[in-house]
Amino acid sequence: MKVSIIIPVYNAEKYIKQCIDSILSQTFQDFEVLLIDDGSTDDSGMICDTYTEKDNRIRCFHLKNGGPSKARNYGLEQARGEFIQFIDADDTITKECGDIFLNAISNNNLGLIVANADIVNDGGNVLNKLMLGKEGEFDTRILLDQMKQKDKEQLLHYVWNKWYRRKVIIDNKLRFNEEVTLGEDFLFNCKFFELIEKVSLTNKTVYYYYKRQNDSLTHKFNKNEIQRRRIMDESFLSLLKNKGIYGKNKLRYDAAIGEICVQSIESVYKNKCELSLKEKKIFINEFIRSEYYYYLMQYKRTKIKSYWKKIILIFIRIKSSYIILCLFWFKAIYDSIKIKRGITKNI
Repeated sequence: MKVSIIIPVYNAEKYIKQCIDSILSQTFQDFEVLLIDDGSTDDSGMICDTYTEKDNRIRCFHLKNGGPSKARNYGLEQARGEFIQFIDADDTITKECGDIFLNAISNNNLGLIVANADIVNDGGNVLNKLMLGKEGEFDTRILLDQMKQKDKEQLLHYVWNKWYRRKVIIDNKLRFNEEVTLGEDFLFNCKFFELIEKVSLTNKTVYYYYKRQNDSLTHKFNKNEIQRRRIMDESFLSLLKNKGIYGKNKLRYDAAIGEICVQSIESVYKNKCELSLKEKKIFINEFIRSEYYYYLMQYKRTKIKSYWKKIILIFIRIKSSYIILCLFWFKAIYDSIKIKRGITKNI
């Protein structure tokens, strides 16, 4: 069997049929599907069971709710394929998905294949295309060394645009961190990249990632964001150092960490943030009075196109959390008006 497709399923009754049907209707057919029902309280589990009766390549497992990482880890223990593919229950794949991955395998020792994906809305309209813009087999060290920010997202932040060689995962006992609820994909990929020497890239689209109207973890405020960031960045720097490429590109990588840190600081004005004004100041001060001040200043030294970020970084430099809060408040109001008026241009 060539590939085991692992799908964590939690309350996905609206989408799971479309997801499974897209897998079954692809031209490539040498796969198994592992549906991991993560304690769903809707009809997701029942729908999954009906598919096992229709196709003996599909297996369904019912677990107590433990999150997507736990579900994926369980799937890894049950998988029998040469490669592993992860799919989210509310997404779909292209008809040529499996064949595209298969054709990108250049040798029997290749550890990973990475492909393109489309970000689409509920109506199936493409909002954004994730494209690496290159094809062929690459040395992992060189690929990471030449990696730009948009490449970093596609290579390290997502698991659903890849085929992973299962032997690498099994031999190294690699698993998803079940204690992390946002960024677990990134941690998994950083460790996987440490373990392999070659990566195959294909410039063809295999996946449709649906950006839904309902809330997701990426839109929720995390009061322990600085602790989460430290886990993410420690893993990222460990990868770069183990590959021997951090030293000569230190400032570029440090600036990349600073850029993401700005997003973390700005999260105090997400809709789900219920902190008081005083608590928001404490949250911001955690970042600008920590080791992240250095990374933010490295980012400030780069060529930043956004005037908004330039202004924010000026006040981060002088560590004025009160003014930073005022600016975030202004931006939150502006964004709200912008959405109501249908304006899409960012400040």
